[in-house]
Amino acid sequence: MSWISTAWSKIDHAKAAILKTTRLSFQREPLSLLDPMSEFDSTDINTYNFCKLEALLVETEADLERMQHIGHTDADHRHDALLRRTRTILRSLDDHKNREWDRVKIESVLRQTQEHLANNGPLMLSALSKARGEKARGLQPFVLAAFIMVTVLHSIAATARLKSQYILATIEAVLYGAFVFSNVAASSGPTLNLLQANVLRNFPQDARTAMAALGVEPDGVTHFACCSKCGDTYSPNRRRPDDAYPHFCSNRETDKPICGNPLVYQQTHVPTTKNGPSRTTWEPFQIFPYRTCSSWIADLFQRPGLDLLARAAWEPVLRPLKTRWHDIWDAPVLRDFLGPDKKTLFARQPDGAVHLIFSMFVDWFNPHGNKKAGKSHSIGVIYLACHNLPPHLRYLPENIYLAGVIPGPKEPELHQLNHFLRPLIDELVILWERGLYLPQTASRSAGLPVLARVLAPGSRVMI
Repeated sequence: MSWISTAWSKIDHAKAAILKTTRLSFQREPLSLLDPMSEFDSTDINTYNFCKLEALLVETEADLERMQHIGHTDADHRHDALLRRTRTILRSLDDHKNREWDRVKIESVLRQTQEHLANNGPLMLSALSKARGEKARGLQPFVLAAFIMVTVLHSIAATARLKSQYILATIEAVLYGAFVFSNVAASSGPTLNLLQANVLRNFPQDARTAMAALGVEPDGVTHFACCSKCGDTYSPNRRRPDDAYPHFCSNRETDKPICGNPLVYQQTHVPTTKNGPSRTTWEPFQIFPYRTCSSWIADLFQRPGLDLLARAAWEPVLRPLKTRWHDIWDAPVLRDFLGPDKKTLFARQPDGAVHLIFSMFVDWFNPHGNKKAGKSHSIGVIYLACHNLPPHLRYLPENIYLAGVIPGPKEPELHQLNHFLRPLIDELVILWERGLYLPQTASRSAGLPVLARVLAPGSRVMI
């Protein structure tokens, strides 16, 4: 009787440390779903307690099976109850072991698949934010008109930010006067009502706020720090937003020492709260903004009909060759061009995919106008045209992919241009070899595979 009570107590004590959700560790990671169960990793405390309980139960079961009934009703009853309970818990532990091994196998195979897709599969673009422009939907029409006007002046008419702020302040003053005038005319006094006060309270003071509310700022823009001496570019460390860039350029050209030019300067920001601490950041002297090609393609195909036009562009290539050419699609180079596998014609678009053809251009302009400052200041732009669009749409400003803006004031030397082209070329290699998968387009909610290739040379740069 005393032995049975002691065994029962030991089992209860050991079982208390084991839960049905206890995660077990194994010594070997499975390579497939058919791999046999590995040995336990007893260095893990949960696994150690699990093995300890299992060993205790096996030993207890063996001892109980060797024991014979002694003819004492209560003692024999407790003996049988403990044996049944021991076997029930052992079966439960076996089931838990099998579930845990299945979990480990599934997680391992999924992880291996994800790693394979990350290195070899198409670039997976997350779903586009549906919140872009949502704030503008709740604006009063007259406020929305003011937002659009300031955005157009700042973005298209090149109105400076300070002048845009003046325009916004003037509109706010006009709104205030109109509200007061209408209240007085309605004999309700000059005091603003709650709705009017809320409109003025949320009225923007900066063009950037208005543009953010409209959702016109593009996705996928990265600001690279740019060396003003050699032109090398450095991507930001997003885990360190206050000190995201190296402090000095580490580029080294052939037969020359390391550049070592300073890339950033220290800037102290005023406290955001009263008596709060100031904030110090390291800001780049020069910035090279680059927008990813994948984000531009995603935005382009959110516009109704353009994804269908892009796919239909290959139809002339599959028809008999014309004697007179009217567009790049009539050229034999596209008819004979092979895809990434070096076997299939690029004109074949399997499984509803879209194959894109771009031409790339790098050109320079004077930001002050051709008649100002002579040629003392020059800024470069890297832009691509998508030939899948019909000629009447292909070169419209809204359909041009502006990849990057090369900072001035001087044009970089030819070999330095590679630093600015590197982010684009690296991405184009991925889009060519692995492709891009869009979660949805304007005409396809189920997603769209995309391959891209820069085929036609630009006016200033050939690739």
